[in-house]
Amino acid sequence: MRPCNFFNNIENGLDPVHTAFVHKEPGADYGESVGALRGIPQMTGEVSDWGITMYGQRPSGKVRINQFGMPNLLHIQSVTQVLAIPELEYTDALTWRVPIDDETHRSFGVNLTRFTTPEAADRYRELRRSTQAIPPSPEPVEAGLAALRGEIHVDEYDGRPDIVNIQDIVAQVGQGAIADRETEHLGRSDVLVILLRQIWSDELRALSDGKPLHQWTRSSRIRAEHGAGV
Repeated sequence: MRPCNFFNNIENGLDPVHTAFVHKEPGADYGESVGALRGIPQMTGEVSDWGITMYGQRPSGKVRINQFGMPNLLHIQSVTQVLAIPELEYTDALTWRVPIDDETHRSFGVNLTRFTTPEAADRYRELRRSTQAIPPSPEPVEAGLAALRGEIHVDEYDGRPDIVNIQDIVAQVGQGAIADRETEHLGRSDVLVILLRQIWSDELRALSDGKPLHQWTRSSRIRAEHGAGV
């Protein structure tokens, strides 16, 4: 559960640039993010059958493709090293956000991690069991709120398995339970956030006018191109 409007979280998923500073490795330069992402991506995107296809080109030239599914889904595929197991093939991460009220929402997620050998998968399961045997304290939301209160620096949570979650809580809740967008100035890196807001405005206008909503579907094209270039 996160104590902010669920749209703070939805927009976070359409802003891969935030990894360069929200998820910066402690002591590293901006752009050196947890999960071995390097550099600030140049973002482009397009409306898809499912929602929005995102293209993030890193300084290395590699293009990472993520998918946003209307109204509240995010599908990321990565080849980031998981718990120091070199036989990792890739991980599919699917997350979705559900409003509770205007100022709180829940975030759900499921990962499918693939390895090149069954033995590597067994080692992964054992490592997961050992890291989850003793839950980190304080729990992620309280950890993030403590950082926002200035009681601890978020970098001091380095090494926790839920560090990315804590960093996102600081970034999203720190905008305010309902973010004030009146004085913001969106730039080139916000191109996908702008596109997301346009889609939501069109859908809500259609709903208000009693018109049919767009029928979003995860088509075969989406499944085929997802994750290319990661």
